[in-house]
Amino acid sequence: MCNLINNFINYVKNNEDCSYRTIVAYTSDLCQFKTFLLQKKITIDKDIKKISITDIDSFFSYLKQEGLKPSTRKRKSITIKRFFKYLEERLITNDITVNKMSKIKTEIREKKYLTKDNLIKFIEAFDNPRNKLLMIILVNTGLRISEALNLKISDIKDTEVSIIRKRNKEGGIYFNETCIVALRKYINNNKLNFSNNDYIFTNLHGKKLSECYIWQEVKKVCKKLNIADISTHSLRHTFATLQYEAGTDLKKIQAMLGHTDITTTARIYTHFNNDKLKESFNNNFLTNI
Repeated sequence: MCNLINNFINYVKNNEDCSYRTIVAYTSDLCQFKTFLLQKKITIDKDIKKISITDIDSFFSYLKQEGLKPSTRKRKSITIKRFFKYLEERLITNDITVNKMSKIKTEIREKKYLTKDNLIKFIEAFDNPRNKLLMIILVNTGLRISEALNLKISDIKDTEVSIIRKRNKEGGIYFNETCIVALRKYINNNKLNFSNNDYIFTNLHGKKLSECYIWQEVKKVCKKLNIADISTHSLRHTFATLQYEAGTDLKKIQAMLGHTDITTTARIYTHFNNDKLKESFNNNFLTNI
């Protein structure tokens, strides 16, 4: 991997709240871009200022010819834009206006989430009490996996929990009774003695669990239950969907999830089942006609 890409990846790791999978995707996307440019006799470290919009658009034309899905190509375009923005901020390259990149149209896909019945089976399938507690907290709070793994015992005051959101923004959520009972049970059953600065979710060496490890454990449970692979982010979708179906309005769900823009909440987390849709159509507002 070239120096500029390596520096960018290290910057993201150290300064942005990105998941393990995001870092892997950034690295893979940029290495693929670097390989493509090498075929055109362009080296990123040496020729960065020579790279043009035409070169970038050629890369995405190549990806399309290779049969990559629009959603995959769009993700890679986000990576490329983020990389060049990083370079421009450091005056490493000229402004090549990556915003002029050809837009990639994608279909809006409904996000994966679990029904209540499948959710219970999913949580019960975790044999490790620590991992089961983590799943309980994720589905009852809608936290991102990075936010949950960063929880310390000192963050919890009664039912109020202080958290650090994306981009290091401070936030707060509440633990319901299910979370409080599960946490107490985990601490008591395992005879744990936390200090205020201790992470809740640690390995045998006292180190904070990694997102990669949790991702692998979730995959094992999916295989065990013979269900399609889901991610920890699917549990966030599940939390929001169940809240919505229970009648919680979007503004409250937005606050719970820590979204800055309500359109993100509305676009991603509203799922309708046919029964509820039929029920809505059957509402007769004009009773006098």
